[in-house]
Amino acid sequence: MNVLDLCFFRSIQTLTHDRAPQNMKELIVAVEQEYENYDVNKLARSFLTLQDVMIQTMKQEGGNGYNHTHMYKEGLQREGILPNCLSCDAQLVAQTQALIGEAILQQ
Repeated sequence: MNVLDLCFFRSIQTLTHDRAPQNMKELIVAVEQEYENYDVNKLARSFLTLQDVMIQTMKQEGGNGYNHTHMYKEGLQREGILPNCLSCDAQLVAQTQALIGEAILQQ
């Protein structure tokens, strides 16, 4: 449930790996440069992915046995219709809150 672990670090790692740094100094420089040049549009898409993961996790009652939803975020972004946030069914939120409440009471 951490956007850094879910998307950002992997993305930076991939971009840095493509540079094929040969030593620690080159690696540090590559990571810093990729961080500075990171596309904010990618970051926006990452936060939508995080929201989807949270919703799918609630549907699985805390489990991770779900498939990622393909939202075609890049296309939506190109068309200028990428949402800032995803909606979540109020009943799902209530069920999740009840599940969390039950778990707390059992401790």
